[in-house]
Amino acid sequence: MAAPTSPTLKDLPKVSPTVKSELEGFSADKLKHTETVEKVVLPTKEDVQQEKTHQNLLTGVEHFNKDSMKNVTPEEKTHLPSPEEIQQEKKLQSHLDGIENFDANKLKHADTVEKNSLPTADDIKSEKTA
Repeated sequence: MAAPTSPTLKDLPKVSPTVKSELEGFSADKLKHTETVEKVVLPTKEDVQQEKTHQNLLTGVEHFNKDSMKNVTPEEKTHLPSPEEIQQEKKLQSHLDGIENFDANKLKHADTVEKNSLPTADDIKSEKTA
């Protein structure tokens, strides 16, 4: 690979004469003084401690020795329903089947008769006097 060479004067970009005169007449005394504000916030002691704890946890999980674990065979425990529970479920299912398969055409027509009669004027008059 060849070493980089400096550009010649004819290869440099042309600068307009106004910009060139402004750059030549520039004085640092014309600049205003400003205070710089550091915007980079450093982590607190608690943040560093929390990060260390998290990193230690991840390292512990990554380098865990599986040979120290015991081999265990799982036991499957099945719960069989009692005869009472089976009977209750059959009863519930028969009720649901009866509701689903109900035939409304087998019903008899009935006329409703209102049995709540209003008191007569004489009854009202006798109660007012009593």
